[in-house]
Amino acid sequence: MNATNKTTMFDRCSSTFGYQELASSPNGKALTACYMDVFNLIKAYYDQPVDMTEVFQGPDKKWCWYRDTVDFAKYQLSWVDAARALYSVYDDSPLAFFLNTHKAGGSPDRGYITPTLDAECRRGDFVKFYASKIEDRIHSTVDIIPKTKSDREKAYIIFESFISNMIVYDHQKGNCGFVDIPSHSILGFVRNNAAVCEGFAKSYMAMMNYAGIRTICVCGYSYSTGKPVKHACNFVYLSDEKKWIAVDVTIGVNSKGKNGFNLDMSSGDFIPYPPEEIRGFGEPYIHQPTYRDIWAKLR
Repeated sequence: MNATNKTTMFDRCSSTFGYQELASSPNGKALTACYMDVFNLIKAYYDQPVDMTEVFQGPDKKWCWYRDTVDFAKYQLSWVDAARALYSVYDDSPLAFFLNTHKAGGSPDRGYITPTLDAECRRGDFVKFYASKIEDRIHSTVDIIPKTKSDREKAYIIFESFISNMIVYDHQKGNCGFVDIPSHSILGFVRNNAAVCEGFAKSYMAMMNYAGIRTICVCGYSYSTGKPVKHACNFVYLSDEKKWIAVDVTIGVNSKGKNGFNLDMSSGDFIPYPPEEIRGFGEPYIHQPTYRDIWAKLR
C-alpha cells in the first residue's frame, strides 16, 4: 500500500483489510485509487502537521479546518463508493481517524472528499504533540513484549494492558447524545486514559498491527444487555494458529477481567450493522456489511 520502502509508525499501525475489500470489488481499481489519495492526504497531516487556513462550520456545529480535497468524480465514482473508500481508510488506519476528526468527510453535491480537522486538532503543533504521545504509548506497551511470545500471548498482554493501566470507559462521553471524536479514537485513550468502545477498538487495533498481528475493527450491535446497542470490537488473526479470534476490550475494561478476550462468537451476541442501517450514511461504515460473513469465512 505504501509508495516507498520507508515504514513509519502510521504505516505500521495500519491494516489493509478495507483496502483488500475495495480491490476485490468490480470497480476496485477506481476505489483503491481514491483510497490511496485520501490515505496519503490524511497521512500528510501526521507526517508534516501544519496550521490550517480554510475554515467552515461542520454539521456538528464545530469549526473545522482543511487544506486540500480529493475529487472523487475524476475516478467516475458515486458518492456512495467514494464514502466507501474514505471509511475504508478510517477502518485500516486508526491514526488517520485520530487526525481526520470531522466525520462528514465531504460533499456528494460538490463532488469532493475533504479530510478536515476540528478546532481541537487544527494546529500543527497540537497534532505533532499528540502524535508523539500516541507513538510513545504504543512503544511502551508493545516493545517490551518478548518476541518469543506467541501471537495469542501477545494479543492477551496488549489486551490486559488496557485493564491494568487505570483505563476506564468514558460514560460521560458515551451518553452525551453526540459523537465526541477524541473518545472514539486513540486520542481519548492516550490523553485521558478513557474512551468509548470505538476508541478502545481503534487503540487496540493500532497496537496489535504495530506488533505485527493483523487486527481489524468491526462495528455493529451487541446484544449482551438483552437489547441491541451500537458497539465496536476487534477480530484478531493469530498467524501461528491460522485462526481468527474476537476481542472486546470494552468488556475487559468494564469487568476488569479477561472475559472480553477470545469471545464466543457463536453466541450471536454481536452482529455487524445491517445494510439498512448504513444506507443513509447514518454510520461511518459504508463498506462493512460484508463483515456479517467474516467470522464464518475466516475462522
